[in-house]
Amino acid sequence: MKYIVTLSFSLLIVTIISAQNVGIGVPVPLQKLDVNGAIKIGSTATGNDGTIRYQSGMFEGYNSGTWKAFIQLPAGTLVASATNPNTALSNSGFTFFTSLYIDKDSAISSTPNSWLGVKTLNAPDTRINHASIWTGTKMIIWGGRLYGDNTSVKTGSINDPVTDTWNTMSPSSLSARSGSTAVWSGTQMLIWGGADLVGDPLNDGAAYNPSTNTWTLINAVNAPTARTSHTAIWTGTEMVIWGGNTISGSTNTGSKYNIATNTWTAIPTASAPAERFGHTAIWTGTKMIVWGGLPSSLVNDGAIYNNTTNTWDGPTSLINAPALRLSNTGIWTGTEMLIYGGLGFNPGVSIGSTGGKYNPSTDSWTSTDEFGAPPPIQNHTAIWTGTEMIIFGGRFESGGSSNTGAKYNPSTNTWTSNLPLLNTPSARERHTAVWTGNQMIIYGGDDINNGPLNNGRYIVNSEANINIQTKTVIHLFSKN
Repeated sequence: MKYIVTLSFSLLIVTIISAQNVGIGVPVPLQKLDVNGAIKIGSTATGNDGTIRYQSGMFEGYNSGTWKAFIQLPAGTLVASATNPNTALSNSGFTFFTSLYIDKDSAISSTPNSWLGVKTLNAPDTRINHASIWTGTKMIIWGGRLYGDNTSVKTGSINDPVTDTWNTMSPSSLSARSGSTAVWSGTQMLIWGGADLVGDPLNDGAAYNPSTNTWTLINAVNAPTARTSHTAIWTGTEMVIWGGNTISGSTNTGSKYNIATNTWTAIPTASAPAERFGHTAIWTGTKMIVWGGLPSSLVNDGAIYNNTTNTWDGPTSLINAPALRLSNTGIWTGTEMLIYGGLGFNPGVSIGSTGGKYNPSTDSWTSTDEFGAPPPIQNHTAIWTGTEMIIFGGRFESGGSSNTGAKYNPSTNTWTSNLPLLNTPSARERHTAVWTGNQMIIYGGDDINNGPLNNGRYIVNSEANINIQTKTVIHLFSKN
């Protein structure tokens, strides 16, 4: 049974519904306390959870043994939310302001045949035609032209793929440049040549020691003439520079640099291949093989250089050699040189998805199978894993940049087409790639469509606790 008692004191009406709601100035209260008018709250020293008081000019609430002030946020105050929209904030007088994307580090166990990102914190600016080498434990990026504004730079950074962290290199006394070559001596990175800010070739270089983060200029006495689009290989004791574009055109000259004595020795032109640039050069362990490139007319020939005797052994066979091209890739498997892709210059004739395997011990070529091979591309990268060649990126012969790749097994002469697309780096050409022993790291490059570039690393073999960087989104709301 309900008992309703109404007390009238002048203008005050209090309505009580027994054991239910209390109303002040309200005939039928809808809450435990329903007041039609203002309430004055005073101060108290004691309280229990849920008690409200007015103390020192502020309303306070009692919770877990302490009084906490109710503070009115001023207009423009930003608060963070993991979700957008956020109904609770909107109902509390907040309006969505913007979203922030924050890099977050985490360690994961990598999965074979998968892509991971490369951290951007302290990473070098995205660039093209830069130098890149693998030291055995780290990747070094240096020089090149900045992506988007074509400004040449002389800066660089070192990436540790285990922790995926970047460290900035000390400044070099070399001038800013793109198209320089780089080799790893075992303790130092040797940079040489390239083109300056206006495209003129250069004939200087320097050695960078990552252990001490210091640079040492390479002796310029008897150095090769200034050039770009040349090649450089490391023999184990010397850096060999050959070919390229000079101020007066392509050349078939070169020199070898002895890091121990800091001296240059000229390479003879007798029996050397014709002048060229955009060619490839590989080191077999005893000899350098030069192939392809662009002289006065495109060639599909090559030659073998004997570093021990400082002589040219003769040309490579033309029988079954790949078609004329430049801007192709060339790598050494331990027994064969693999040529793939590139730009053909025979009018109206596509080189297609062709390549070749050259065996110097028999001076013979074998065509690579085209089934499953990437589409016709140039300015791509190729690395050797120990059992397979991995191709990535480049410019399609039909136009546009590529973010696809494939693996080629020379033992079976077969392609495994299409690397996984999940988390693949964006489309690009003129980038660099290094092989760490279990992953291929892609960095920099140029997208013909001027799209944003994100770098990546392709995991071939599993490795526990690889650090990756993901992006966490935070939504900001502003107080009205």
